[in-house]
Amino acid sequence: MSRRPKIYYTNSQRALMWDRWQRGESLHRIARLFDRHHSSVRRILAEAGGIRPAPRQRADRVLTLAAREEISRGLMAGQSIRTVALRLGRAGTCALLYEKRKGTFVCAGCDQPLFVAKTKFESGTGWASFNEPEPGGVETTVDTSHGMVRTEVHCSQCGGHLGHVFPDGPPPKGLRYCINGAAMNFLPDAAQYPAP
Repeated sequence: MSRRPKIYYTNSQRALMWDRWQRGESLHRIARLFDRHHSSVRRILAEAGGIRPAPRQRADRVLTLAAREEISRGLMAGQSIRTVALRLGRAGTCALLYEKRKGTFVCAGCDQPLFVAKTKFESGTGWASFNEPEPGGVETTVDTSHGMVRTEVHCSQCGGHLGHVFPDGPPPKGLRYCINGAAMNFLPDAAQYPAP
């Protein structure tokens, strides 16, 4: 006895099945639409317990095909992953976003101190946010890219792009320095680690 091949349905066919099922049509009637046996329709409906599943979608943090290609091209060209990450500029993808220890955030390009940990706060934007830089650590310029006017923040020593500053931060200054974590390194305070 030969085994029957598995029957596959497209997403639009499955959606039609669910619509007809919710209207109360029988499995036999739905199967006739596709010229198939009712057991193949039953299998689709039974997988979700007779309840229409939510549409599948990628999580926000999943890399798109274009981003993966950009990473591959950058690495093949000998660029560091940090440089590629800066170019992609994706929010919420850096470990420094979750850094809670005491210490100093320094420029990844030249190790200049930029921000101290006590000025970091959770803004809900997916970027490391600070309300005040170290004196002389950063400089700003007007950025008109992407069809908007923003204030760009860059390292005052090496000129490396860090992020942007916005006027919606917490008091007293009301500024939010929205910084790409890939542009910084974190140096924990030595006082946290006792000498051997």
